[in-house]
Amino acid sequence: MRRLRIHAKGDERILGESDFVLQVLKEHNEQLEKRTRIRSRGVDPQRTAARVEEIFGLTLNELSQGNHRRLVVRARSLLCY
Repeated sequence: MRRLRIHAKGDERILGESDFVLQVLKEHNEQLEKRTRIRSRGVDPQRTAARVEEIFGLTLNELSQGNHRRLVVRARSLLCY
C-alpha cells in the first residue's frame, strides 16, 4: 500500500480495514466523552462505591468477589449502574 501511495486512516494498535478502525476509534471517543460528562456532573466512582458500601453495609472487597447473595448482587448492580 505504501508503494502505491494509498493512505488509510488507522491506528497501528488496531488490526483491520480502515472502516473498522474508524468505527472502533469512534466508539472509543464516544465512551470517553460519556465518562467526561459523568465526571463533570460530579459523579466520582470512588465516592459512589463508598456510598453503596454505606447503604448496603458491605465492603468493597465483598462487592468485588464472586458472591451471589441477593444483597451483594443488588449492591453490585447499583454500583455498576
